[in-house]
Amino acid sequence: DRVNKFPIDSLILHNLKAAMDSAAFARAKQINTEESYLQFMKSFPTALQLNNAIELRDEVSFLEALKMNTHQSFQSYLLRYPQSHRAKEATDRYDKLLFEEKTKNKKLDSFKTFLKEYPESPYANEAQQQVFEIATASGEPEDFLNYRTEYPSTIQGKVVNDILFHIYKEK
Repeated sequence: DRVNKFPIDSLILHNLKAAMDSAAFARAKQINTEESYLQFMKSFPTALQLNNAIELRDEVSFLEALKMNTHQSFQSYLLRYPQSHRAKEATDRYDKLLFEEKTKNKKLDSFKTFLKEYPESPYANEAQQQVFEIATASGEPEDFLNYRTEYPSTIQGKVVNDILFHIYKEK
C-alpha cells in the first residue's frame, strides 16, 4: 500500500538521476578546477555530461600548464592527458620550451648535447645549424674539416665541401 501511494517508476528515477548529474556538473563547472572535474567523473561515470567534463578538465589543465610555461609542465600535461584535444599544442610548446631551456646559454656544447639527447626533436635542424655556425665561425679550413668529420651526413656537412673547395681554390 505504501509503495502504491508514492508514484515511483523507472522514468522518475531516471529523471532524478539526470537532475543529480546536472547539478553535480554545474557545481564542477562553478569550481572549474582539474580536481572538480576529476571528482565529477569519478562520482558520476554514467552522466551525460561526461564528455564535456573531460574536455573542460583538459582545458583547465592546459591553462595551468600555460601559466607555469615550462617544458616540465607541458610534459606532465601530456603524460596525464595524451588524448586531449590540446595535445598537439602542448607538444609544440613542450618542444620549443625544451629547446630554449637546454640551449639558453647559446654555447656549442649545449647545442651538441641537445642533438645527442633529442635527435628527433623538431628543433634538431636548428640546433644542427647553430653547431655548424659556431664550430666554423673562425673560417679556418681545419674547423670545417672537423665539422665534416663529426657530422658527415648533415645538410651542412655537404655544404662544407663546397666551402672548403672555395677556400682552397683561393689559396
